[in-house]
Amino acid sequence: MDDDHAEWSVPLSVLPLPVRLHKAELERDLNRQLGTVLYEDNDLKDDDLAIRAERSEDIRLQIDERQIEYRVPLKIWVKKNLRLTNVEAEGTLAINFRTEYQIREDWSLQTTTEVTSHEWIRKPVLKLGVIDLPIQFIANQVLKSSRQTIAKAIDEQVRANLDLRAEVESAWNMLQDPLLLSEEYHTWMVLHPSRLFMTPLQSNVDTIESTIVLLSEPRVYLGEEPARPDPQPLPSFTWQESDQGGFAFVLQTEIPFVEAERLAQQNMVGERFSSGKRYVVVEDIRLTGRGNRLVVATDLSGSYNGRVNLIGKPVYDARSGRIELRNLDVELETRNFLYKSLGWLFKGAFKKRVQENLNYYLEYYLDTMRETIQQEFDHFALAPGVELNGELEDLRVQQVYVTTDAIRTWVGLGGKIEVDVHGLSQGATEK
Repeated sequence: MDDDHAEWSVPLSVLPLPVRLHKAELERDLNRQLGTVLYEDNDLKDDDLAIRAERSEDIRLQIDERQIEYRVPLKIWVKKNLRLTNVEAEGTLAINFRTEYQIREDWSLQTTTEVTSHEWIRKPVLKLGVIDLPIQFIANQVLKSSRQTIAKAIDEQVRANLDLRAEVESAWNMLQDPLLLSEEYHTWMVLHPSRLFMTPLQSNVDTIESTIVLLSEPRVYLGEEPARPDPQPLPSFTWQESDQGGFAFVLQTEIPFVEAERLAQQNMVGERFSSGKRYVVVEDIRLTGRGNRLVVATDLSGSYNGRVNLIGKPVYDARSGRIELRNLDVELETRNFLYKSLGWLFKGAFKKRVQENLNYYLEYYLDTMRETIQQEFDHFALAPGVELNGELEDLRVQQVYVTTDAIRTWVGLGGKIEVDVHGLSQGATEK
């Protein structure tokens, strides 16, 4: 391997994904998942008490750091066994809850809910035949004794309906699949994710926001869909107190010789180059790698019949933003022909034409990649209800070297990106 490549270590790409959940849609889906009856106990035998709590209005959320506060309007029905008879009472109240949540290392969600206060909307009455007696004091005592039961029921509902690990693991596995960036240019990206972080949730007026930070070693491929890499297990959950701002991607890309060959052959095979009475005709062009040099094998006929190898090193010009093939050296495979006899050829249009064709293809490749990535950043659907938007602000080549069948580059990308989530995931809403 060439020293230029051996001494350059590829940095991990940092992709902060600011995730924005729309509060109204989240509340709508949450209310649909939880249903109307939040708690029901019809067994009088254990404690002589039966309770049913039904949601009378929608739940409203307020998320702050690592806890959720919400107001739940409830219709409470209570039946009490008084030995001689059973009495019933009902009323409507709003209960304020606070749920502290913790995401464990295995991405499972643990919640601890408590009742912080309550307010009677319609004071409870005891039904004794045709007589309704106010029993707010008794109801408060019953509610006080039932707080823990109701809070526990909410935690059980969350655990049953919101499987955070399953959702994250599904997304993690999806991130390992080859992603088609451009069908037209047969461009694929494989992220090779390695680590995952998350910032605490923050609640604004209309949205709930967090940032998921992904560390990866992304690669871009041209041509057929690349093989899916060996699956990597979901990394342990880790909090990160702040995000890194814009993304910093280092893409490993390959510019295959077969595409550059096709373009050079299309433009140059059959072309005649002459000087005075001497001339050559290009019969074929082949590309290969030798060390960290690109070898342009050109078969010629005419005044010279044989193969000429032009050898150069691809370099990145930061001022022009282009990969160029510079300082082509000449190597002749037909030994009985003196190099000085071909001086006219290599100082003239032939050498310049070869170099221009390859430089054009390298420039075209970078421009295509820049355009393709920017297009995919515009309203890209990651999953049902999950949309990615971003802006590519910077693209520059950080390293270039040659393999036996391609020019391999590391391209640094910079910009801003965010993910818009409309409601809960499709899988969650179907539970």
